[in-house]
Amino acid sequence: MAKANTERKQSPRRQEIRMATTNLDVVGFEDSVVNYPVTGETIDQIAKSMHEHTIAPDGFNFYTLHHHSMFRNARGILFVYQIVVVKPEWNRKGGGAEVEREWDRYVNATIGHENGHVKLFSTAYRRIRELGQVECISDILAFAKRCSDRYDSETDHGRLEGARIGSTINPTDFSELINSLVREIENAT
Repeated sequence: MAKANTERKQSPRRQEIRMATTNLDVVGFEDSVVNYPVTGETIDQIAKSMHEHTIAPDGFNFYTLHHHSMFRNARGILFVYQIVVVKPEWNRKGGGAEVEREWDRYVNATIGHENGHVKLFSTAYRRIRELGQVECISDILAFAKRCSDRYDSETDHGRLEGARIGSTINPTDFSELINSLVREIENAT
């Protein structure tokens, strides 16, 4: 019986992209926000509305997405990236001052947490631009993802920063952790 050939071959296009180490153009968009509507007059109603209407993956109410694409152009490789923060937008109908205060506290704490993710991925994309090498892209993005996961792990997905609606926790400042992770990404190769 003949032995099956299990060697995987890359497509010619993938080989072409990997071999093109000159002329890496990096284009990015870092400030996109996508809102989805939520309603309610109490914190519980708003929380339920977020759960029912979220467009973020894995049931999160807020989420930072990062996406990139590579295209061959006349000058070499064009690397395009985008960072998008998905967040709820409450219509502020009913609820009263106490509900509004809690909503504002929650949104500010959660945006602060998501900005940590944005900072990490923005740093990764800047590092890719600095190095200007196609070969480094997947390693740097994988490293930035591990840093982002560590940030989520150490903050319990923002809970320790107060990023839970109705939370009574005294928030912890994780800016030193973010700054440390940013420095690690800045030195990635």
